[in-house]
Amino acid sequence: KRKLQKKIERLERERALEKERVRISQDMHDEVGSSLSEISILSELLKRDMGKSENAETHLKDISERSAEVIENIGQIIWAINPRNDPLDNLIAHLRLYAADYVRKADIQYHFEIPDNIPSYHLSAEVRRNVFLVVKEALHNIVKHACASEVQVRIDFLQSQMIINIKDNGKGF
Repeated sequence: KRKLQKKIERLERERALEKERVRISQDMHDEVGSSLSEISILSELLKRDMGKSENAETHLKDISERSAEVIENIGQIIWAINPRNDPLDNLIAHLRLYAADYVRKADIQYHFEIPDNIPSYHLSAEVRRNVFLVVKEALHNIVKHACASEVQVRIDFLQSQMIINIKDNGKGF
């Protein structure tokens, strides 16, 4: 019975790993494929408008910005799958750095509060990725829609739960 249980556990781990590999390959395919297509189109527009300095400059700027986004997004995918980032404190450090960089680029004041003691807990790549994407989307919406001048990110722990509270002083709905 123990041998069978161990075999089942091994097969479940292999299945979870395969599922994660498929998700990663889809993410990479989507990100790289669409981004390279966009960069290719922008390059063609740049070639077409080489004689028109204003248009060419705009296309070149777009290519540069999109390329930087691709590099950042691929870096995020790699971060999400790296098992060295499984500890909860690594996720929190990553969120702190990302939030600081993102909102400062938008000229928004930012405060990040965490408790002194972070629980020693390991997260799966999927959980880390999902938490990061939720925080990223919330910050994106604040920057894009809220007209905020200040953002506060607070992380608390209640029993076995992590609570992330993101507030801004924007215009609201």
